[in-house]
Amino acid sequence: MPRRVVLERDRLVLEFSGLKHFETLEARFEVPYEKIVSVTTSAFNFPPGTFRLGGLSVPFTDIREGHFEFQGSWYFVSFEDREKVVTLYLDGFIHGGRKYSVVAFQVDDPEGFVDRLKNLAPNIKIVEP
Repeated sequence: MPRRVVLERDRLVLEFSGLKHFETLEARFEVPYEKIVSVTTSAFNFPPGTFRLGGLSVPFTDIREGHFEFQGSWYFVSFEDREKVVTLYLDGFIHGGRKYSVVAFQVDDPEGFVDRLKNLAPNIKIVEP
């Protein structure tokens, strides 16, 4: 599987292999639970004016992979279907020297995934779609 999402004891880990590794420019992206403020399963949309700065964005599709920037805030995304995305809103998370405010990734069962995340990190606020 090119994208693997792992819920560890104290962090969420996104692992990428094959073509996904090339598209996202990452092999592993780790987010400590303490940096996650809230999470939602709402369909993901970038704010107008977001720039891709390392990764992949295929026009006229939902395919988005990699690093994007909007008004000084960084987004890391990996999905092909914006309707199956889990979006994490972060506070004070730095990766590779960049401060990220959003991490969005695709999973087969977004609601089930959020339930498992909430069991591991009960302080995270769930934002209903």
